[in-house]
Amino acid sequence: MEEKNSNQGRHGIRAIFTNFMLWRKQHKIPFKWEERYAYVVLALLSIFIGAAAVLVSLHEIQVNNKKFCQVLGTAVPAPKPKDPVKDPSRERAYEGYVKVTRLSHDLGCS
Repeated sequence: MEEKNSNQGRHGIRAIFTNFMLWRKQHKIPFKWEERYAYVVLALLSIFIGAAAVLVSLHEIQVNNKKFCQVLGTAVPAPKPKDPVKDPSRERAYEGYVKVTRLSHDLGCS
């Protein structure tokens, strides 16, 4: 009877690597240092590309926030409504004004 692989059915990088190493051992293929160097280079390249993608995404988000600030400043130049305590019919307008003001402040708009 064959010995069952303990990682069978598991997922993840560790399980894949373990299965790969077991396969190499079964077929008596030695693990060379040059191959290990290639794996390290591939891992570092993956990390570098991932970090670059995160930085590009953050930059695009910042640019979009600036565009949104311009839209908030030009398309909705709403003056502050009258006090809703004195005129209850203005309560909705005041709530909308407060929401837009908070949003623009949270985005860093001036």
